[in-house]
Amino acid sequence: GSPLSARMTGPNRLEGDLVNQRMVKALLDGQTCPYQIGDPVAPDALLPDLKTSTATLHEIAEKSNRIEKACYDVMRQVQNSMAAFSLQEQIHRVFAGKVTGQTGGGSFVELPDVGSDGYVHQKLDKGQKVSVSVDSVDIEKGRIALSVVPSQGSENR
Repeated sequence: GSPLSARMTGPNRLEGDLVNQRMVKALLDGQTCPYQIGDPVAPDALLPDLKTSTATLHEIAEKSNRIEKACYDVMRQVQNSMAAFSLQEQIHRVFAGKVTGQTGGGSFVELPDVGSDGYVHQKLDKGQKVSVSVDSVDIEKGRIALSVVPSQGSENR
């Protein structure tokens, strides 16, 4: 490989890597860019998905973004399930938290000591610091149910 090569974030970005490298090579060779935003990208033997494709740069970017979002969603689900798993023996334990958002009839509370967030069935102000108790966990869904406790109680019991 060239010491001037560039690589995107992972295997789901191979098409983007190929396009990026071809554009850098053209620039270094003093040539014009081989691609324009709406032009189809030429098929390449290294990328079977593109053999019969007339994908444009925009379509390749959209595909890469969809794959990256799907990967992120899986990663987030695994992290949430791991957090729920770690709390299964800590039902009723009190944690310090911070409200990060609201939805429907409740609020999301970040639990810094856990590395995840949970949900309380009451509307709280975003940014508000609260003490919460773990009511239940659903490991499969990666959910942590919380309830607000009076702030005068000691945290992390």
